[in-house]
Amino acid sequence: MAKVSIIVPVYNVEKYLRKCLNSLINQTLKEIEIICINDGSTDKSLEILEEYKNRDSRIILLNQENSGQSIARNNGIKKATGEYIGFVDPDDWVETNMLETLYDFAKKHDSQIVKFDYFEFFEYSNKLKKIDFVNRIKKDFKYDLISKPYYSWRQLKKGCLTKFDLHVWAHFYSAEFIKSNNIRFNPTKHGEDHLFANGALILADRVDYLNEYLYYYRIRSGSAVNIKSDQN
Repeated sequence: MAKVSIIVPVYNVEKYLRKCLNSLINQTLKEIEIICINDGSTDKSLEILEEYKNRDSRIILLNQENSGQSIARNNGIKKATGEYIGFVDPDDWVETNMLETLYDFAKKHDSQIVKFDYFEFFEYSNKLKKIDFVNRIKKDFKYDLISKPYYSWRQLKKGCLTKFDLHVWAHFYSAEFIKSNNIRFNPTKHGEDHLFANGALILADRVDYLNEYLYYYRIRSGSAVNIKSDQN
């Protein structure tokens, strides 16, 4: 059994996919599985996935008709065998020590969920911005995460389900916690992160916080989160 299962939903991201996959196959933690779900891509994404699958036996490739990343992620959860589950979007990338750092921290604290920090990368300006959860939670809730590096909705209550960072890729989850509570993504095209993240947040005894920047979130025009629509 793998120590960590990483779930990557893939749809028409040939421009970015190699950078993402390279950051995963070169992780310092070797006992991982990388579950890539091709969501009916019409560009060269599938070719790239097959190329990397042939190079690295830890890559598991699933194919589905275009159904959205929520269904792709749910299929990844079904396939996952790791002790912990993480999510990476295919146009993002991560630090090469991310999984080892998170796994060691989660094991030490017997974590159900670990929250960690990340960078926003603005593609149009090629600039990075640190997203610091410590300052955000201090501003919104007057809560000191440095002295108490854990939190729950029971402590903070009002506003927490909208003011917390609800990106699933900025969290690291116990597979047993996710699967035993049947926490899944709602099959919508947009906003599915929030539904999954809130379900996990409500059911968790606590969320442990790791003050390290481990993930690079690419902000680009045309991505699902930046498209205004009735669904969104």
